Amino acid sequence: TRADIVSIPSGFWNPGHYAGWVFLSAGILLGGVLPVTGMEFWQKIYASVSALAMRRVILFSGIGVIFFYAVALLLGLASRASYGLAANSEQAPLNFLRDLAPPHLEGIILAALVATLLSTANTMIVVVAASVSRDLLRIRDQSSLWLTRLIAFITGVLGVLLANLLPNIVQLTLNAFYVLGVLFLPIVCGFFWPRSTPR
Repeated sequence: TRADIVSIPSGFWNPGHYAGWVFLSAGILLGGVLPVTGMEFWQKIYASVSALAMRRVILFSGIGVIFFYAVALLLGLASRASYGLAANSEQAPLNFLRDLAPPHLEGIILAALVATLLSTANTMIVVVAASVSRDLLRIRDQSSLWLTRLIAFITGVLGVLLANLLPNIVQLTLNAFYVLGVLFLPIVCGFFWPRSTPR
């Protein structure tokens, strides 16, 4: 309602509220390098039947993802309006869904969230394990499957430890982006620098 919208502090409507305008501007300008380092970006390229199809898929994906960001933003603002400052910022969206949705719909939403989280974590673990075994250790034969599985297990354990050491999803996400940003230059040079080597 209008009263709920008015109850949200004015700072929440300010895009520079989180860390200032310099951080926001740098994030927009430098954020374009992150998709180039992401596995989903390369999956779109590899799965495309032509360059034109690849361009269309990336364009429509970029437009389509705006909807999901908007839903997350609105859900956070609605949670803030409903629960105020007393709410845990990470639990507020789940609490909002729990109080708003009927029980059967709440179960479907929670199942979808858990499935998304598990699928994402599983994919990331597989990518790290494959990159370490195939690119760093240069293991190519099937007999070393157990080693790749061991690397995947160690990656999962390290991920759980890191999440427990830093239980802040926003900070963890920013740290991941910082690491990906560092990888941008080596990836681009590896593809386009004439003197680059396999190593």
